[in-house]
Amino acid sequence: MYPGVLKDIQEFYSINGSQAGLLSSSFIVSYMVFSLVFGYIGDRFDRKWTMIFGLVLWMIIGFASSFVGSQVSYQPC
Repeated sequence: MYPGVLKDIQEFYSINGSQAGLLSSSFIVSYMVFSLVFGYIGDRFDRKWTMIFGLVLWMIIGFASSFVGSQVSYQPC
């Protein structure tokens, strides 16, 4: 799903290909790390509550990201 909207994100935030690649890489790496974390937690604890916690966390982050405006820019160090 994410690669399908990458061009839209590039246009909305006016970022170049290098910045889009950094965004894409950080998305994939964080997805891999949190998959391991929640996989471990799902094996150790009740899966119903683990899934509820993950979904609530996902909803909070998704809701918070809706407040990011198009004037946000990336300034390299």
